[in-house]
Amino acid sequence: MGRISPLLTVDYWQTDGPGWPPRSDEVELLWLPLIGPTALATLRRLDALLADGPTLVRLDDLGESLGLRSHATGLRSVVRAVERLIAFDLAQVRSDARLLVRTPIPLLSARQRRALPPGLRELPPDCPSVRALALAHRRDARLRQLAATLHSLGATRAEIETRLARQGFPPGAVERALTYSPGSHLTSTATAAASRLQSP
Repeated sequence: MGRISPLLTVDYWQTDGPGWPPRSDEVELLWLPLIGPTALATLRRLDALLADGPTLVRLDDLGESLGLRSHATGLRSVVRAVERLIAFDLAQVRSDARLLVRTPIPLLSARQRRALPPGLRELPPDCPSVRALALAHRRDARLRQLAATLHSLGATRAEIETRLARQGFPPGAVERALTYSPGSHLTSTATAAASRLQSP
């Protein structure tokens, strides 16, 4: 990729296939962990600027409008953000100083979904929502509490795992509950301490 001009004509890059508008909640939920906050803010602002059609954008002005205050550092930051959008195939820069913003923003590939935090990986790939994420967080908190309670009653890790799975909880959520619950941590700590005491 060549040097990006500080003055660009911005337009849409229309593509086929399923996806979401650049400023949608779905894009914020799923793409933010992959491209980062500056690239996402740049994508959203460019989409807003295109509301009335193709437009001329100075990247230093764009950076300043996003809170990247210094002229030099702001320009570098927004250029890096544009480069990141290009790297993820969410934008293109043409040789005639045109920046094309992809729309719709595509669904994540299987590889991209594997890079998401565990809670986001379990959201429906085609219709995630803030509500679904909140429900997943509440479910995970309940699972951690159940795992800790069962451990305090003397259940082993295998027994806890079996009981939670029988109640219909997703395997990934059960594994996280066992990994992060206080009881699981105490069990692993106690085992390690016992091993140290038994070693010569």
